[in-house]
Amino acid sequence: MPSETRTSAIPLFEGLNDAGRTSLFGISERRTCRDGEAIISEGDEGDALFVVLSGAVQVEKTTLDRQQETLMTLRAGECFGELTLVDRQPRSATVRALGDTEVAFFRRDALERAFARHPDVHLRVLENLIRIMSGRLRRVDENLIQSIYDCVIVVDRDLR
Repeated sequence: MPSETRTSAIPLFEGLNDAGRTSLFGISERRTCRDGEAIISEGDEGDALFVVLSGAVQVEKTTLDRQQETLMTLRAGECFGELTLVDRQPRSATVRALGDTEVAFFRRDALERAFARHPDVHLRVLENLIRIMSGRLRRVDENLIQSIYDCVIVVDRDLR
């Protein structure tokens, strides 16, 4: 298990006691990734949630003209890959290591077994996941409104 300070700083596990964090990290696996390495790829099937333990990752989405657009950068303590656990759909984005990065990953089947044994941990993780996802959705909303506004200004300026 990562050090106490590292696990207590992970928003997904906020509010869990030592036993809860230990039980979750007991089912996790580790992966070290090199700079630029794709950890997950858009369109792939997914069955795991990831937490950045050290380093950082870049979340990218393919645009209509087949370019990679950076959506966000996630740092140590932040999670990704959660959408596929919720909706069982293919990965919605590609996530790449920025520099050498270590991640912990939690496979769906292992999480389901752990949550069945520890419903209190399950509830806390779900609450945290909802908080994380709603925060990201709010940022997307703000970025979308700003992008629309920027497009209107450009079109207005071009029409004058």
